[in-house]
Amino acid sequence: KIGLPVAKEESKFYDLASQGPAFKIEVKNDIYAARSGNIAIETFNTRSNKASGLTATQSDIWAHLAYSKIHLCPTKKLKEFVDKTKPLRIIEKGGDGNAMLCLYSYEVILPVFTVEENITKEIVLEWLNDAKS
Repeated sequence: KIGLPVAKEESKFYDLASQGPAFKIEVKNDIYAARSGNIAIETFNTRSNKASGLTATQSDIWAHLAYSKIHLCPTKKLKEFVDKTKPLRIIEKGGDGNAMLCLYSYEVILPVFTVEENITKEIVLEWLNDAKS
């Protein structure tokens, strides 16, 4: 839709990549968001005691699937939000039982994201330019 070619890649640090301009995307599917009214951001793997999700990604863009919409933002912007904003709650064994999740109400975290129907190639290119600075 935005005119930038993207392909799935095999990497533990991101999910999708583009060749031109080069950028990486982390994709998360939040299956409980609509039921709970919250967005869950994975930050740690409690089973392997390692960074995961937001704290491990090397992506430039974060894509969060929730409420039947794609929410996108620069990964750097989401990291800053999580660092500065206290979550409603921290779940220590979420997902498949090994993910530490920070829960934020949808209304609180929504301003961080741009919803898919509002994304343009120019917005993505601006994010990529900001990520390099």
